[in-house]
Amino acid sequence: MNGGLEEYGFAIMSAVIDASTIVQLLQELRVEEPRQDNSAEHGIYARRNLFQTMPGVCRLAASRPVRTLVEPSLGAGCFAVRAIYFDKPPGANWKVPWHQDLSVALASRRESEGFGPWSRKAGVVHA
Repeated sequence: MNGGLEEYGFAIMSAVIDASTIVQLLQELRVEEPRQDNSAEHGIYARRNLFQTMPGVCRLAASRPVRTLVEPSLGAGCFAVRAIYFDKPPGANWKVPWHQDLSVALASRRESEGFGPWSRKAGVVHA
């Protein structure tokens, strides 16, 4: 791993996804879904809930190459809970500095000590 997951909280990996998978994901992304997309003048720059709208993202999250990367740190029972696409072109007028989201997408709201505040983003409950 480049960097260090333990030290930095992220790792940059090279050549994990083959070119055909990338092409397929890009093709799926080009399908516009106006009900939840933010469309820029020259294309889509943000989309939430990719597990519901892009089957290729589900396959990628469950694929052997991805599982091989995450299971040593997260365990065999781990699973992805959210997939979001952002592509901020140079001319975009929204400023989002580097940050780490601490909210978790959930199937439903269940009160549990230590979780909150609650919100709803694109129809999905978050804590």
